[in-house]
Amino acid sequence: MQVLQPGQLQNKGCEKTRFVRKLLKRKHLGKPSPRVFLTEGVLRTMLFAKLKTARVVFLVLSLGAGVGLQTLSGFGKQSDLQAQEEKKQPKESKDDQAKKELEKLQGTWVGIHAEANGEAVPEAEVKKFKVLIKVDKIIFNPETEKRTSTIQLDPSRQPQEMVLTPLDGPAKGKSATAIYSVEKDILKICMNNVPGGQPPTKFETKSDKGLRLLILKRARPDKEFSPR
Repeated sequence: MQVLQPGQLQNKGCEKTRFVRKLLKRKHLGKPSPRVFLTEGVLRTMLFAKLKTARVVFLVLSLGAGVGLQTLSGFGKQSDLQAQEEKKQPKESKDDQAKKELEKLQGTWVGIHAEANGEAVPEAEVKKFKVLIKVDKIIFNPETEKRTSTIQLDPSRQPQEMVLTPLDGPAKGKSATAIYSVEKDILKICMNNVPGGQPPTKFETKSDKGLRLLILKRARPDKEFSPR
């Protein structure tokens, strides 16, 4: 469908007016009668109405296009500013990530499930198990055994890794890499208890020898253990 511009509509109207006047002149063989002028007036009114409508439509389309361009321009500027701000912000270092992750683990945790070589540990034994994490130390069964190890976290790995280095006992000074996961108040730790063994890749033990899985829940504040 062809869209006529305002100037084209005016030319079409003039041609139509001249055509009608010629027909009326031929019919009356003289000066145009009042009907001629009446017809011309109607045609002119219709022409002006069409021109007015065309101008309004043209104006609306122009305004719409302008608003659209301004919106796109504003969106582009916002995206550029956001990208610049992100570049200005320094990326968090690996050590900073580890410190933040270690803060999540601070406190006392109590056992809710444990496995060894694919077999579940009796529930009564699991409930006795406690872990205290304070600063960069982890103490297993702080009220009885008090086995202590240092902790080094690497949250950038998938799954996240935890390096434990015992400070006492027969394995003193021998580091072992475990995997861990913390979600809200649940902490999972899975490790290979065999010296020099490969760390696990999943939170399961199956029948693999040496693998240990421990699932703990954060203790209530009134149940927190504070070593003397």
